[in-house]
Amino acid sequence: MNGSLLTLVIAAQFVAPPPQAPQRGQAANPSNSPAPLSATECKCSIEVSVKRPGGEAIGEVDVTVTMAPVAPFFQVNTPGAPQIVQAPAAVGGTTPTTLTSTTDSSGRAVFRDLAEGTYSVLARRDGYFGIANDTFPAQANVRVTVGPATAQPAAGATPPARGAVVPARQPVQQITLSMVQGSTIAGRILDGNRRPASGVQVGAYRVLYQLGHRVLVQFGAAAKSDDRGEYRLFWYPPGEYYIHTGVGPMAFVTSAGTSYPNFTYYPGTQDQRSAMPVAVREGSAISGIDISMPAASGVTISGTIVNTIPGGRAGPRGQINRSVPSVFLVPRNMPFFEDPPFISILSGSALAARGENPLNNYETRFEIHGVPPGTYDLYPVYIDGSPAAPGDFPRYYFARTPIEVASENVTGIQSVIQPGASIKGHVTITGNPPAAVPNRTVQPLNIANVRLQFQPRENLPSPVRVGSITSATVGADGAFDMVNLVEGQYSITTALPADAYVSEIRLDSRDVFDEGIMSIAGHSQVNMEVTISRGGGTIQGTVQDAKQNPVAAARITLIPDQPRRGNLQLYKTATSTAMGAFTLNGVAPGSYKLFAWEQIPTGAEQNSDFMREYDLLGTSVNVTAGLAQSNIQITAIPAKH
Repeated sequence: MNGSLLTLVIAAQFVAPPPQAPQRGQAANPSNSPAPLSATECKCSIEVSVKRPGGEAIGEVDVTVTMAPVAPFFQVNTPGAPQIVQAPAAVGGTTPTTLTSTTDSSGRAVFRDLAEGTYSVLARRDGYFGIANDTFPAQANVRVTVGPATAQPAAGATPPARGAVVPARQPVQQITLSMVQGSTIAGRILDGNRRPASGVQVGAYRVLYQLGHRVLVQFGAAAKSDDRGEYRLFWYPPGEYYIHTGVGPMAFVTSAGTSYPNFTYYPGTQDQRSAMPVAVREGSAISGIDISMPAASGVTISGTIVNTIPGGRAGPRGQINRSVPSVFLVPRNMPFFEDPPFISILSGSALAARGENPLNNYETRFEIHGVPPGTYDLYPVYIDGSPAAPGDFPRYYFARTPIEVASENVTGIQSVIQPGASIKGHVTITGNPPAAVPNRTVQPLNIANVRLQFQPRENLPSPVRVGSITSATVGADGAFDMVNLVEGQYSITTALPADAYVSEIRLDSRDVFDEGIMSIAGHSQVNMEVTISRGGGTIQGTVQDAKQNPVAAARITLIPDQPRRGNLQLYKTATSTAMGAFTLNGVAPGSYKLFAWEQIPTGAEQNSDFMREYDLLGTSVNVTAGLAQSNIQITAIPAKH
């Protein structure tokens, strides 16, 4: 626990009240909206209880309560005309009041004598995590309102976050926050001779979902093995983790070349397909996760990178540098996407030893040792440090060169960096929006406000991915241009009004809408037609559990039937209200399956391997443009614990 925070703690059962609010009706005309009750008038309280999912109380949790209501507006009689003014900061302005306490052995902290208003309640303790749907944030939090009692949440109310029990506004709020205790993972690192390996970095990775793919993302801090080869990773919430060595590796060149920085996955493989996950339960201490690194092996790949981009990076004395200092070697056909290691191929001493000078050098030689068998893409990355105009970003240029590695050295590779592919496109808007709902205006759609973003669908290194996520601005005539796209597969995403949807995508006159994936060849020039339609279908319904009770905060996913599951534009998501209701708008015509989940990893519905287990549990729906389907009842798929 933070020592400086302890000095602010008063007692678990009592904290000082916030500054006094103005008396009800003070400086305002109460005929419109009365001022909030002061602390003296309200005498409100927030009683916080922090527990583990099994009901065990958690003591020594730091609880922070911040007064952050939306400021009410009051009508004040002024000479000439009434004036609308905001309430004083003490009862809802921009200066919130913060109170702190710590839970006692029963897991309780009480905040008394509060003024009327909305408060943010945050609970935090080292080694514990909140529960928010499919994630585990470092704290548990919820917003509550204290004041004169109101009815239960309306059908359209926003549901509470998972792990928090939030009643309607009451003078005394009794809330329960759920937190899970983190776990530890420990083991040994052994080298190729089965001896303890010291100073080896190791980390734990969780599976996330991105654009239909499974992605390994590091969770928590990395560790290093000690002199006995032992390591310990701590504070991990429940879930499955892949453990591997080589966290954040960077391979530097020497006069003899560069060594490929291989990862070794638990239990002892350099192939993702043979890696085994480690299942972590709440509050557990897992040991014996030993990783045996294979003996040094692999072959050498070598060749030349040719940079055809004119210009170059200007040095401090006006010299021009066109060398390519680094590359990425990305394995193909792996079950997970993972950011590949950065491989430096240039250093001053190494170049001097080879009698080379990087300045004005159109060609860069490289040599990488220890590359295991497999199929790879070599990505040299050149960043032009000369923006075209003030405020512009440096331009990224790439090459993508496939390499097959077997048991023999691969020599004579030539990877040529050229300007990427370009697209000339046109956007058309068709159809009419649905009739306006009473008291709600129809969202306009100006073609000049349309932004198309091209998202890579393949495992790309971070600099390549950043340089390849390109947005196109559509002109008043519907035309747009995209330039310098690296060779690969892409999807289109765009933000549209609720009723609108992308209805057609053509690439060089070929319809690619169903598959939703555009294959762009290197240095090519292609034409694209995108059609956006108004008046999409609407799906409304309710979510219930096995006992036919409404389920709040359920995740609703609408998934297209085959063969359109590659088109991410067709997927829709929503969250059920406090009464289990949901609405999906702007649905393109076609056949779909509708699912409701108590818990699902974000984006997992777009992954075919994940959905294979659940496909038969979906509710089939057929959507027609401009029509609404209502009163659909679906049963939530229970969370796996």
